[in-house]
Amino acid sequence: MSTKTTFKRVALVTVAAMGFGLLSVAPSSAIVQTDTLAVSATAGATSVDLGTAATTTLTQTFLGTNSDTMTVTVSLFSSPAGNTVVPTITAQLYNSVNGLAAATGLVGTMMDTTTVGTYATATAKWTLTLPSTAGAGTYVIKATPTMGVPFGTLAAANPTNQVPSAGVVTWTVTVAGGTVADATTTSITNSYGVATGSADKAVRIAAGSSTAGAATVVVTPLADAATTTGSTVVSVSVSGPGTVAINQTSSSGTSSGYKTQNAGYAPGAFYVHLFADGQVGTSTITITIGTVVKTELVYFYGAAASVTTTTTTPTINSGSGAVATAILTATVKDANGNVVPGVTVYAVSGTTTVFASTSATTGSAGTAAISVLGLTAGTSAVTVQNVATGSTATYSAAAVSIRSGSNTTANVV
Repeated sequence: MSTKTTFKRVALVTVAAMGFGLLSVAPSSAIVQTDTLAVSATAGATSVDLGTAATTTLTQTFLGTNSDTMTVTVSLFSSPAGNTVVPTITAQLYNSVNGLAAATGLVGTMMDTTTVGTYATATAKWTLTLPSTAGAGTYVIKATPTMGVPFGTLAAANPTNQVPSAGVVTWTVTVAGGTVADATTTSITNSYGVATGSADKAVRIAAGSSTAGAATVVVTPLADAATTTGSTVVSVSVSGPGTVAINQTSSSGTSSGYKTQNAGYAPGAFYVHLFADGQVGTSTITITIGTVVKTELVYFYGAAASVTTTTTTPTINSGSGAVATAILTATVKDANGNVVPGVTVYAVSGTTTVFASTSATTGSAGTAAISVLGLTAGTSAVTVQNVATGSTATYSAAAVSIRSGSNTTANVV
């Protein structure tokens, strides 16, 4: 993959086509050229940990007169199997003779009208970068110069030795994989900002327009983080409500606004934070470290929309010595089927002489235990709903028949 940039001297420098690949420089030249091409990396090699960008400077040095050209093709010569990452190139465009200020990209034009003395040298510098998303392995990047034939009176007077020469340079980048995360990697979901705990907490939070922190997942990539070296590339995404952020502190402060984030961190615990975005539903957080995938769930619930009941005890005692007994468990859910904590429901007794109506509030799991005290022997239909008796319910459970017996012996045989 390559693109082309052009750097022509004399009066105007035009820089075109930002990208990694082919760059062309047209410096001035003398009769016998001593152009060179070099990378700043030690012995042309750079080593980085996985998740860290590798950077070097490609320097073209050439004589400073006339109109000879040097075209340099920069290419990714080889890379690990399956690699899809292509290095990038940005311009510094610093001319040591003319003192041009460093540029920030391969876009735009700049003037260069400074006269360069005969046989003076100048340089053009270009920064090559292998992105942090590159996988482990060895990457070989080559810069191949092609020297153009000069033109003008000097070329005509000296038909030989007019083609300057510079050698091919190679930049080798070794990306160390470190210790790959294995099956002992752990992820534990907590309330937002909580970094302790040994097991997942079922985090349920009311949805709304707030972008406040909703949950924090503590991720430990390796079993023995203290003695493991190398860094780890982490990819985190969320489907459903919310946005995610990766941080090395237990509280990242503000919403990232992103559904997906990637980062490179040294082994050891790091934190994935989930923020609300006003949506209702179940958030599925997927954490990928190499071939290891961890999934965590967080629930954003809306307004209560339904209640169901299960019978705990269909028959209770009444009369002297009777105690309040759990008869039903009520579960409250929103329109999406997520349970809703903190909702008060009412158990309306059809026959209040058997036992009175009562109420209970759902806990963190969205359930409430309903207990009653048997007053007299008999049977009563119990309906659990969102309002007390005498009001019109917007949602309710099917009525359940509960019998209250007597603990007084009627006869002995």
